[in-house]
Amino acid sequence: MLHFTYIFIISLIKIYYIIYLWKNKKLEVRNSPLDHLASLTLKLAACIKGACVAGGASATVLGLGFGADKLLEEGGYAPFFKKAVGKQLGNVLTSLGYTGDSEYLELQKRMLEVKSRTRNIE
Repeated sequence: MLHFTYIFIISLIKIYYIIYLWKNKKLEVRNSPLDHLASLTLKLAACIKGACVAGGASATVLGLGFGADKLLEEGGYAPFFKKAVGKQLGNVLTSLGYTGDSEYLELQKRMLEVKSRTRNIE
């Protein structure tokens, strides 16, 4: 856990540094015949590097959260992380104008009832 915290903090510092470089126009190449092309290439490289750092950290956090939820489900507890991520994703989709499918939600409720009944039988 200590190592994960260490890597997470380093990733945040890298992301903030890339944003800092971008906002302060430190990624501009001047006094070059190809200054516009060189600036775009440098910005693209910094963006890709930032996306890789952020993507790796995000995937690690999501994987750990979903793995912990699976362990909670196996132990007979309600999952926490999936519901939190699902609610946030639902809020984003609702703000974009996507409406949920009521039949699917009803099916999910019935599946949860079946799971709880099978746990009670076991």
